[in-house]
Amino acid sequence: MQLRIAKVAKDLRVYLAGKFETKPALVEYAKLLEEIPGIRVTSRWLSDDHKFSSGNPNIHADENRKEAENEALVDLADIRHCDVMVVIGYGCKEGTSGRSFEAGYATALGKYVIYVGDPEHIFGYLPGALRCTRFDTVEILLRGLLKGVSR
Repeated sequence: MQLRIAKVAKDLRVYLAGKFETKPALVEYAKLLEEIPGIRVTSRWLSDDHKFSSGNPNIHADENRKEAENEALVDLADIRHCDVMVVIGYGCKEGTSGRSFEAGYATALGKYVIYVGDPEHIFGYLPGALRCTRFDTVEILLRGLLKGVSR
């Protein structure tokens, strides 16, 4: 199967998904990726004032629902604008299923999804799903995509 990304030669837009609680580490991953010429991270939740994760009990309070909805819509827009999604910490059984929802949404949109860690369900083995065990492997893979490397 050839891996084809629309604007491989110029720009690769990457969405980072992961547990909300690991946001500081994901911010660092985003910085590493953006040091690679041609890569732009679309995950505004890493830089915005996103407050809510599915596991936050305050998300269910009436006064917070509209803000939580807006944050979810921003995330979906960022996924629509990416070429590749990288799911960090996949296979982690703790936490919520937000990253699984995002990966499913990206898959439905025809995006390529790179899982870092072991897939936690059968959908991690779909065509177009790439699997890595470490983040440095993701960096190597994305550099290859920018050069037009196929798998």
